[in-house]
Amino acid sequence: MAIDCCSEDDILKRLASKRQRGQVGIEYLILFSFVLLTLLPVIATLYNYSSHSQERLAVEQAEQTAKRIADAANTVYSLGYPSQIIRQVYVPSKIVTATVSKREIVFTVQGSSGNVEVVESTMVEVSGTLPTVQGTYRMNVSTTAEGDVIIDYVR
Repeated sequence: MAIDCCSEDDILKRLASKRQRGQVGIEYLILFSFVLLTLLPVIATLYNYSSHSQERLAVEQAEQTAKRIADAANTVYSLGYPSQIIRQVYVPSKIVTATVSKREIVFTVQGSSGNVEVVESTMVEVSGTLPTVQGTYRMNVSTTAEGDVIIDYVR
């Protein structure tokens, strides 16, 4: 003689309950997928906009830095020997190269669609070195007895 622990109605109710819980789980999965598919284009657009803004900011900061250095070079040249100006400047991230050549201060900024050159002209030929690592630097711009303008930096 077998002992029946559950009636046929109890078994049917349990199966119906499990089936209903499974359906709710699938509905949540479909809802989550729909929300995710809706948000993906928005997230991609925001990421692209953010990346472009960071590049533009780096170019703007490089332009400002180059202008401050060129202005200091022009000023010490106008004042003559033994003039010296110390300017604090910020070098942004994404700088590939920074050069001082003849009458130009040049920063090359890395961009997603290629490098951008930021060039600032001076009244006089300048020589020296510029930093390429992101950070704040003290730029020492001075004239020599021969009238040359030298640019150097200290972190």
